[in-house]
Amino acid sequence: MPLVHCHAAIRTETGAVKGGPILTDACVVSSTPIPVLVISLDGFELCQAYDPETNIPLLQPYKADDDE
Repeated sequence: MPLVHCHAAIRTETGAVKGGPILTDACVVSSTPIPVLVISLDGFELCQAYDPETNIPLLQPYKADDDE
């Protein structure tokens, strides 16, 4: 099953820039579309591991196996 690890930078109505990882359990979905730029990277695998900076398990990049 494919996994998505997403970070975003967003400008609020007051002009402040906010950003960081998108936590799906805290996302608010709206009927108003916003423009986005998506970049897909390859050559690595994402594995869930504890992240001491955020104190939660996050997807961490590891070198991809070329055998697959």
